[in-house]
Amino acid sequence: MAEAEDPKTVGGEPQTRDLVSLALQALQRWSLGPGPSPEPEGAPEASVPASDPAQAAVIAAQAEGQGRDQPLPSTLPTAAEDDPIARYRQKIEEFDADREAPIGKGVRLLLLTTGYVAPVCCAALLGWEFGELFGKGDFFFSTALHVLSLSGELIIAGLALATAWSLKRVGSDRHLLPRAVLCGALFLVASIGSATALWWALSASPIPPIVLAFRVLVPILIEVGGMAVVATLDFQSLEAFLAGLHRRAEAIQRLSEAELRLKAAEQEAANRQREYEEYRLMRARNEEVLLKMLEIQSRGALAALERQVKVIESEAVQPALPPAQPQQSKTEELPPVKEAPSWSLLTSQQAWNPRGHQART
Repeated sequence: MAEAEDPKTVGGEPQTRDLVSLALQALQRWSLGPGPSPEPEGAPEASVPASDPAQAAVIAAQAEGQGRDQPLPSTLPTAAEDDPIARYRQKIEEFDADREAPIGKGVRLLLLTTGYVAPVCCAALLGWEFGELFGKGDFFFSTALHVLSLSGELIIAGLALATAWSLKRVGSDRHLLPRAVLCGALFLVASIGSATALWWALSASPIPPIVLAFRVLVPILIEVGGMAVVATLDFQSLEAFLAGLHRRAEAIQRLSEAELRLKAAEQEAANRQREYEEYRLMRARNEEVLLKMLEIQSRGALAALERQVKVIESEAVQPALPPAQPQQSKTEELPPVKEAPSWSLLTSQQAWNPRGHQART
């Protein structure tokens, strides 16, 4: 007869049955655990005790693949040209509200050049004309008058440009306002004096009044127009520049917030995908553990059947023995104890048997 196995061994039926039941419970709990799955929603979450052997086996199986997680898709390097956020950021940084076409830039540059050069040229021509009109006579007197008239007209042109520059910077620096007012007043006085002198010099000549008025007013209009062109077209405001920077920074900030939200959504989707993959891997490992438990149970049941078959075969081979007779315990038989005769019987015997009575006495 085969020796009986210890039920605490792996092939024993009690331990096998316990392990299988624990594996079934663990598989059911893990299948209903958290994580995205194709199963219907609303399944209750169940936690497995830490002392559960089946859970310990599952955790040991999971520990093998903890260091083999793939990197998240959001952490993979992406090409800069395929990133719309980078393109939008580049567009915002390159955006300029005052940007104009190349032809506009060319025309503005030409007008600015004219605004700077025309007053100076007009002042030079007007000064030379004053020298020619009033410098008749001695060479020294004529030369001095030419120099003085040229210097005066150039100073008037300089006052026009100084007024324009001061007006450009008054918006950012209020301390330049007195200078702008002073330059404007001097330019106005000098221009009126120059126009009056020119009108007085040309009034004696036979020139039509319209031509005379045009000849007197055109230099002043050129200088004032140049001043306006320089002050307007070449104007750069610090406040406007700072406002543009603020708008650009705000746009970049909004774009960065949108980028962060997009990355958070990608990270969340990647985490859900990873949790789902881990959940599927967990279920596969749980099923593997369950199959191992079922295999152990099958082996235990097969071993139990083999033991029973061996017991039956061993009983069939042995010959049949007669039934054992019950053994009686040998006890010593004691002689019966005679009871002592009572007094009434003794007296009666003595009464009816006097011989015996006499013999006893």
